[in-house]
Amino acid sequence: PYGVGEYVDEWGCVFTNIHKGIIGEVKQPLVTEDDWSDAGKVHIPEEFLSFDVGQVNASCAEKKEKFLISGCCPRPFEQLQFIRGTVNLYMDLMDPPAGMLAFIEKMHDFYCRLLTKWAQTDVDALNMMDDWGSQNDLLISPALWEEFFMPMYRDYIQIAHSHGKKIFMHSDGHILRILPKLIDLGLDAVNSQL
Repeated sequence: PYGVGEYVDEWGCVFTNIHKGIIGEVKQPLVTEDDWSDAGKVHIPEEFLSFDVGQVNASCAEKKEKFLISGCCPRPFEQLQFIRGTVNLYMDLMDPPAGMLAFIEKMHDFYCRLLTKWAQTDVDALNMMDDWGSQNDLLISPALWEEFFMPMYRDYIQIAHSHGKKIFMHSDGHILRILPKLIDLGLDAVNSQL
């Protein structure tokens, strides 16, 4: 993903990278139909659920003096941008097509199952991320964030805490307007980079 050229992620999104050492950009989204009728082209990476819990636990036992974070990192907002394209996604969020809502439900279900499996291992914490901010504000309105994304984060945090795990979040940008909501949800730590 960090080499020059094209890289296809696990969901089927094609990234074009012109500079070594960074991840590129999706130039052609997978979902091009405004009603999301072509969302079936997206591959939800169910194979991520086949990781070996015993191997994870053995690794945790070897490093018991370390604080270990899971190997998964849900990123629903960013993944939707990769799948649909940023501008198209912003428009869809203003007037949500039923196909998009159905896809979000499938994606969220997958992320919940993945986090639950990781929470059942001996890691100390789970992780999630989405870059929410520009240099001076959120990328979408706080009302849209609360409607679409806050419930997903609530579920992720509840999964972690119900298994006795911490949960961390990374977000680039100016996210001051959502920090109180993340605190209310019980997020244990945030790595925010402005």
